[in-house]
Order: sequence, then C-alpha cells, then structure tokens
Amino acid sequence: MKKNRTAPFLLACIFLFLCACESDEGDMETPDPDVVGFNINVSGDFSRNMQGTNAYYRFQELPASLTTTHQLSIYLTDGEGYTVTAIIGVNGESTPPPGNYPALNLTGNGYNGDDPSTSTFLFGQNGGISHSSNLQGQGGLSITATSDGLLSGSLETPLVPTDNGSGNILVNGTFTAEFRP
Repeated sequence: MKKNRTAPFLLACIFLFLCACESDEGDMETPDPDVVGFNINVSGDFSRNMQGTNAYYRFQELPASLTTTHQLSIYLTDGEGYTVTAIIGVNGESTPPPGNYPALNLTGNGYNGDDPSTSTFLFGQNGGISHSSNLQGQGGLSITATSDGLLSGSLETPLVPTDNGSGNILVNGTFTAEFRP
C-alpha cells in the first residue's frame, strides 16, 4: 500500500500561509505618531472603512462669550470626501496634552460654550454634515502623543443623524494629523 504524503504537505502549507497573513486587529490600537494618516471604521445604519493621509488639525478663534478662546479641529477626509471632524475647546492656540476628552454632554449642568475637557464630533461627505455627537455625552477622543506639528490619538463615539442624515452610526479608529494653520 502506497503512503499519501500530500496531506501533511498541504497542512504545512496552509499553516505557513495563515501565519504569514497580516492581522487587522492591531491596526486600530495605536497610531504611528510619526506617519500622517488615519484608519476609521464607521458602522451602524451606514458603514464605511475610512483610510487615508488627508489628516490635519488647525485652531479657530471663538467668540468672547464662550468659555474657551479657541477650538482645535481635527479633520480626517478619505478619497471619496467622507470626513470625520473632532473638535476640542482650548484656551490659546496650543495643543492640549495627551489624555482623554469625553464627548460633550449637553444634558449636564453649567455648560457655557466649549468646555476644554470635552470633544464634539461631526461626520459627513463633501462639506455636508449628516451626523453629529450624541447629546448624552457618550464616547470621546483620546490624544496619545504630540510632537512638533503632529497630533496622534484615537476616537470612539456614537453619532446621531442631523436633518441631512438618517440612522445612528458609531465612529471608531486612530489617526495622526499634521498642523495646518
């Protein structure tokens, strides 16, 4: 009787192939603080995997009636014009330190303008806004690293539809944005 040596060889090839395949599990964990780009997953009633290198942040001056003087806005735009915007209130044109910035909670007491310890989020395509932060203050943004002209972090927050959108979505991912005045 002739031995079949194909099965062990085939199993070894499959094992080596599986070991060589890259896992996507770590991609959302830690952004590379030296490489501009983002990997954002949008899920829910609208789903999309957003990736790209058009990631930047800038400061915008706010009216004197608000509690902070500026807002730091982070823009992450993919090749089809879908944009996630994260906004943090800051005093002055300086990058906030690494840390967690929970989503704005408009149901809380004492809110007066942009709070420097919170963030807000917008999502849309080609300049439109179809979704915005949940008013209950769920989720948020985490700044993990800052360096000369670069800001890295992650975000995870549910968004609700505006008048231009429909259905709830969850935005989750990592980014490294460059400063553009």
